[in-house]
Amino acid sequence: MGSSVGFLNHDGFNETWFTEFLRNVQLVHVICNFPWYPKLAKKLPLWLRSCLIPQASPLVEIHHGRQFSNLWLELRTVPQDDDKKCNMSPTVFYEMAHNTKVTAGEKTITRLTDEGVLFVVAGNETTGNMLSVVTFHLLNNPETLRKLYKELDEAIPDATIIPRWQGLEQISYLSAVIKEGLRLSYGVVSRMPRVSPILPITYKSWTITLGTPVSMSTMSIHDNASIFPSPSNFQPERWLQPNAAELQKYLVPFCRGTRACVGMNLAYAEIFITVAVLFRRFDFGLWRTGREDVEVAHEYHIPQVKRGSKGVKVTVRRR
Repeated sequence: MGSSVGFLNHDGFNETWFTEFLRNVQLVHVICNFPWYPKLAKKLPLWLRSCLIPQASPLVEIHHGRQFSNLWLELRTVPQDDDKKCNMSPTVFYEMAHNTKVTAGEKTITRLTDEGVLFVVAGNETTGNMLSVVTFHLLNNPETLRKLYKELDEAIPDATIIPRWQGLEQISYLSAVIKEGLRLSYGVVSRMPRVSPILPITYKSWTITLGTPVSMSTMSIHDNASIFPSPSNFQPERWLQPNAAELQKYLVPFCRGTRACVGMNLAYAEIFITVAVLFRRFDFGLWRTGREDVEVAHEYHIPQVKRGSKGVKVTVRRR
């Protein structure tokens, strides 16, 4: 919506919201098998819905909040060439309001709210999980961390000045660390079927008839020892080898093709900038955290660790 929800100003950074969000995601298998379930839930009064499905409260809060309605009304009343646009942060919603290619049916409050929820959900835990995973593995591998510190110190002499994302991508070991973090955090781990509706698909000696769903899990690729030797080990160096370009096509945390994640470039920018800033400016140490706090124990479309885990906990001091 072009504005902050202010979680950094909350005690504990509003951890409850994220905890409840992760509980809400556990409904994904119910929704996939009973697609009428969310439609029915939306028809319930807010108080009843919150009582019956308490883990859905974060999304209930968004769906029933007035922020989307008020924003939409404001955007639709601002002429496209109005000077007021210059004082507003550019948003997807502004473009939807004024793009003539977007039909009236796609400009309803319901559609806007669904789009807003999608942005919040898709850009939330996936990027956050990757940052947790890469932080753990860096701190759990002192030699790897030492190499990253050295490269960041050389590439960014003044810690108060952080290069643009395009510059950070040119820092080779940082890029390798991030690729390895993406490999071990997986992105989405459930199978996402693809169907060819027009032509049959030929794969090696097999012919897959049209209309047949085909899918596989990201984990099946990223944990494949024939592609990534010692797949459970955090080895950024694998991305610096002569065959790194060949490996790149097997890195699929954002999926591939025309249905790839539309927020991929935003996620890359967030990850590069966050990792560069944190590890250039601070020293971290693991605190009461083990590998089980980042390993996948449950598949709810996105990966989740074992129940009861408090996530990655660290000590922090300025470098």
